[in-house]
Amino acid sequence: MAKVFQILVPDNTLVSRIIMCENQVTELFVIDRADKKFVSDYSNDLNKPALYILVNRDKRQLYVGETDDSIKRLRNHEAKDFWTEAIVFHSTTDTLSTTEVKWLEAKTYEALKELGYYDLSENKQVPQQPPLKRNQIYTLEPIFEEAKNYICAAGFDIFLKKKVEEEAPQPQEPAKKEFVEQNNVWLLPSSRKRFNLEACFAEYGEVYWRISSNFKRIAKGDRGYVYSSDPDKAILYRFDVIESQMSYSKVMDRDEKFSNGKGESNKEYGAKGGLFVLIRVNGTLEDKRFSLPILLKNGLKGAPQCAIRISQDEYKPLLDFIDANFETTPVDANVAKKPRRAPFKFSMIGLKPGDTIIFAPNGEEVRVNSENTVDYDGQILTLSRFCKIYMPDVDSENKEYQGPAHFTYNGKTLDEIRKENEK
Repeated sequence: MAKVFQILVPDNTLVSRIIMCENQVTELFVIDRADKKFVSDYSNDLNKPALYILVNRDKRQLYVGETDDSIKRLRNHEAKDFWTEAIVFHSTTDTLSTTEVKWLEAKTYEALKELGYYDLSENKQVPQQPPLKRNQIYTLEPIFEEAKNYICAAGFDIFLKKKVEEEAPQPQEPAKKEFVEQNNVWLLPSSRKRFNLEACFAEYGEVYWRISSNFKRIAKGDRGYVYSSDPDKAILYRFDVIESQMSYSKVMDRDEKFSNGKGESNKEYGAKGGLFVLIRVNGTLEDKRFSLPILLKNGLKGAPQCAIRISQDEYKPLLDFIDANFETTPVDANVAKKPRRAPFKFSMIGLKPGDTIIFAPNGEEVRVNSENTVDYDGQILTLSRFCKIYMPDVDSENKEYQGPAHFTYNGKTLDEIRKENEK
């Protein structure tokens, strides 16, 4: 049956728009990420249960979600830098419940995953269909088809294309081994005089690191260690490379507060064509078992002044030494440990990725993502950063929080459980 769609464009940019269909009680909003005015003008229409999809058509990336309030949820997703447009589908008569849009979310994700044309890796958790009665599902099936029709009418091809399997490669002559190695290991130098890396890791668990000329072969999946120069002169951190070859985005401005402010900003560096890599800390030392004299005895050629690829053959003894001793007792028994309490890790209290904890101030559930981060609707945050964003205090962003004291598990705060275990 032929359908007649109406498109409302509030200005002459032809970007953000509303798609409606005669005789239907649903509608679709297409929202350009930068169009704050459009969101503000239609705030009364965007505060209801809805299915939403974050889209980057150039990179063929999607994130599928559901919400009770589209405005609030899109603001929460500003930390995600991959998307350029948002699709919001809801009922104009408020007839779609929260449970029903959860079903639409799971159905949409399943259909897009099967097509395989768009990347859905931004969805860290696979949406699950809620338990519904058979007659409810019969009612929702045509609504799902309406959503697909709207999305196609809006000019999106996410339901129109299916990934074409590549033909089997023809036999070729063995390729010569390239010099570039996969999964490299790096030693990166850091200076407290220029950047407070300790405070940055404590708040975010990660940092956007600038890619210099000798660091260009860095790739996602690599790993490494950070050497802190004066006054430490030792390796203090271990990290994983989460993303590489990244152009500047506004989210990178968050790291500026840890800089001494004397050098160029991330924005200025990016404007010159500079690229970044996102590294996430996964280990911290509170002793100097890898001090400069010890490193020099085990294969380091001098105090690190720039990035060193220690997965090269010439540094194999050094890499083996660091890998073997990072988690063990200090190499230098004469170096006293600092009396500072070790950073909180979920494994200290027996929690693992996928477990659910509660944010005490508002009862919100979040899932454990790694040793020191949680996943909240696709956002990966440390506990302290979560408190800064979602604590009901007016000036919470300017306060410092001990995250474990504000989350509970089985009725006890994480800090209380840790203290009990330490006894």
